[in-house]
Amino acid sequence: MQSLADCYLKLARNGRFAALECAAMNQNAPKSSAGRIVAVAVAIIMVVAGLATSLLLSRQPVDFRYATVLQPPATLPDFVAIDHNGERFDAAAFRGQWNLVFFGFTHCPDICPTTLAQLATARRKLQTEFAVTAPLRIVFVSIDPERDTTDVIAPYVGYFGENVTGLTGDPAQIDLLARGLGAFYQKVTMTNGDYAMDHSAAIMVINPDGEFRALFNAPFQLDLFVRDMQSLLNLG
Repeated sequence: MQSLADCYLKLARNGRFAALECAAMNQNAPKSSAGRIVAVAVAIIMVVAGLATSLLLSRQPVDFRYATVLQPPATLPDFVAIDHNGERFDAAAFRGQWNLVFFGFTHCPDICPTTLAQLATARRKLQTEFAVTAPLRIVFVSIDPERDTTDVIAPYVGYFGENVTGLTGDPAQIDLLARGLGAFYQKVTMTNGDYAMDHSAAIMVINPDGEFRALFNAPFQLDLFVRDMQSLLNLG
């Protein structure tokens, strides 16, 4: 016949169901009034412990194959930019929805328009194929505010669908945001006297609390991005 000691060893392995069994054994065992009180208390503790064990075991880590998830999320720097409508845009403006942030410039010949188009496609897949209802905003931050004025950036972001925001403004403020998100860029002077911008092509994710939550490095991988974003949205 199974002893209480055996039952408690079983509890350590099998969690809440074994806890209920131990509780029943305690209840059926002959004992004094004081013993019954102790037994009931022990049974309650065992049930609670079993439930807690079951809950902890059910919380398996999410398998992110592409995203680098910041845990805990990072606080954004205190910056001030201007959006494509000429309105103030600061760290608080990120709150209330998920944000997919990309740094680039409108004169970029290939990487910038391609990445923005891929982000728009990824967002559409999340919404139509995976029934994601959480608002997802694409934010294009210009690293060339000298040329990318609001008049230039507004029609540019309009090419990539709704809920796409373009940011420009004081170069020092753009640099502050870029450093806070780990984005690299630099001006490169060309032989004809013109210039281009070298920059990283990572995508940063800012959560609805206005915190830096995750990073997707280049090259952009659409299917993995959609998969990991769905997991990230579920994780919160």
